[in-house]
Amino acid sequence: MAERITALFVKHTKRPGKYPDGGNLYLQVRKSTRKIEIDAVTKSWLFRYSRFGKDTWLGLGPYPDVTLSEARDLATRQRKKMRQGIDPLTDKRARIECPCQPLPSPHWRLSGDATRLTCSRVTSETATGPMRP
Repeated sequence: MAERITALFVKHTKRPGKYPDGGNLYLQVRKSTRKIEIDAVTKSWLFRYSRFGKDTWLGLGPYPDVTLSEARDLATRQRKKMRQGIDPLTDKRARIECPCQPLPSPHWRLSGDATRLTCSRVTSETATGPMRP
């Protein structure tokens, strides 16, 4: 198992890369696209898992908005979803499209490509914004 990273390491690291914490949780450090400082970096948390035989990276949020302990809790939740047979990425996308119902619900159905879930409760009358085709 990988050596667990510390909050101090997360705060001070500036070298781009992916740093494992264990339990499929990674800290991703990238060079910042903003030219504020010469060595400015952005940091975010990633959860890695296997989906359809390929590695899939699920974003858990940016640092410092999501702390190390929060990221560990989020990664634990994702592992629990996987044990229940729920794909974390499909679940996240479904919640973004229609946050009105948690999964599973009889209102959820697979669309034609079987990778996108749609909610039958969302109609032009119930949607708060414009409907997408």
